[in-house]
Amino acid sequence: MTYMLQYPGSAETRPFEFGFHTLINIFPDPVTGEYVTYQQRIQEIISAATIADDMGFDLVIVEERHTDDYVAPAPVVLLAAIAKATSRVRISTAIAVLGISDPRRFFEEFIILDTISGGRAEIQVGQVSAPGSLASYWSDIKVDEVSLAEKLKVFLRLKTLDPGGPGGSFSSSLYETDIGGAARVLPFWIGDCGSPGTAAVAGRLGLNLNISIATGKLERFRKQVAMYKQMAAQAGHDLQSLKIAVTSYCYVAAESILARNEVYATLAHSISNLPLKLKGNFYTTSRIEFEQMVATDMSITIGSPQEVIDKILSQYEQFGHHRCILQMDMNGMPFEKVVKSIEIIGKEVIPVVRQEIRVRRER
Repeated sequence: MTYMLQYPGSAETRPFEFGFHTLINIFPDPVTGEYVTYQQRIQEIISAATIADDMGFDLVIVEERHTDDYVAPAPVVLLAAIAKATSRVRISTAIAVLGISDPRRFFEEFIILDTISGGRAEIQVGQVSAPGSLASYWSDIKVDEVSLAEKLKVFLRLKTLDPGGPGGSFSSSLYETDIGGAARVLPFWIGDCGSPGTAAVAGRLGLNLNISIATGKLERFRKQVAMYKQMAAQAGHDLQSLKIAVTSYCYVAAESILARNEVYATLAHSISNLPLKLKGNFYTTSRIEFEQMVATDMSITIGSPQEVIDKILSQYEQFGHHRCILQMDMNGMPFEKVVKSIEIIGKEVIPVVRQEIRVRRER
């Protein structure tokens, strides 16, 4: 069997897809201060993935982080466990830090993951969103746009595992299997955590782009999409074949005020502690500041089912994207509330958004 990376336009997918993204952190409960165990957190992530699978999500995404308050420094291993616990959803990293990996070894790991999952693996690589998280391990490794582009050039030569070709010398017997004789395709994305440079790299190479809109006004991220499309057009790529995903923090409850009350403490806690962990700084977030962060024109998606529907559709009008990826499992939110949020999204949000976008595209 020949394994290939998926290039833009090489396969059709659903008109609009939803992804469940776990940040895999292990923060204390903001009210009680209690931690779950490392083992329990891993099991929660696997359980959340199975629920997302049942609720109609198309994709489950696991973060890669390398500090002691995150539980998946080796995301491919966790994805293998998720693959065995699920049956339908695709599985992916977001983002795998290509700068600290050997591209050839990384590709080999995903080939095995794809085999374990029955052909459901996807690859998403990029720069690390918080370079300070690598300082204890890889202080001498560059993680800027230049180093990313260099690693990508090597990685993309691996689109076919020809032992005698430009991808390098591989043991071909590992990949030769008898599954219909057809080539397997590994969908491939670049993850952008806020850097216009990363969007420009993805555009020049004609690769699918996932933009993380963690905090801020939607206008800010629209500029990154414009940069991506501009660079792709200048490089001669077909803009109609390029796919864009948008990742945002999401929490939904039956009523708007309930959702805001439940998420405020956890979000404020993470904003206060992550900069402290990575940069030695300390920030506080008042309730007034929090309400401003979740306003209609901002990127964070929190509220009632209708508010979440409206926010996702507003983002669609801004970006015209093909995937909505929701960060729903993070910052010490009690797991039973995460589960309830996933179920509401699956039952009350996904069907409505898909139908509305289908209607808009047919106009």
